[in-house]
Amino acid sequence: MTAEPAIPTAKPRPKVAAVRVDPAGASLLREAFGKHGIETITVPFETYQQRFNAQKFDAVAVDLGPDADEFLRTVRASTLNKHAVIYGIAESPEQATSFFRHGLNALLFKPLDREAVIETVEATYRLLSGELRCYPRVALVTTVDLEYEGTRDKATSSELSGGGMSLRTKLQAPVGQRLNVAFTLPGSRTVGMTGVISWVQPGKIGIRFDRSDNRDVVRDWLYDYLEIV
Repeated sequence: MTAEPAIPTAKPRPKVAAVRVDPAGASLLREAFGKHGIETITVPFETYQQRFNAQKFDAVAVDLGPDADEFLRTVRASTLNKHAVIYGIAESPEQATSFFRHGLNALLFKPLDREAVIETVEATYRLLSGELRCYPRVALVTTVDLEYEGTRDKATSSELSGGGMSLRTKLQAPVGQRLNVAFTLPGSRTVGMTGVISWVQPGKIGIRFDRSDNRDVVRDWLYDYLEIV
């Protein structure tokens, strides 16, 4: 008797928890994530502890208002949700800085803008959709100290890989400019790297790291973050 072929089990849709996001903002998130088969679920702030202890979410979009620090600590300590992708929603970049230590993956600013939401989701959805193991870059928001030609400046990262990073910055420097960067990996230590500007866009630059021992530190952190063995 011939065995019946096994019926593939349907993979559950990735889920994003929207916490303290107003109805208009939640609608924008639902639209942007929905294009990639990702479900957005509104979670009341008052019940987040019970919900996050009982249900796994692939990402969390949260307003960085009062009690957000405790909320993010809870998420990062959660067995089910410690690796969730975090979309912080802030009034300004300055307001968000104190939350970088929790490992924010992306920033959105109020009031939420449709194009900005779509652009951010397009840049990060692979982290939620099961492509982690073949996606070598991780969206990460952290403060980066820059030093070049005796000048010091600050920037904010938007993406990190073992070979380089993308930065949001007002720095105006050409492709090929060498510089030093220092940044803190969430849950890890401050890393200093030397690199070269590999591309320039309005308000953004890409840096390619030199080969060094610290590249291994970055890669090890990425592998741990992505749970790659």
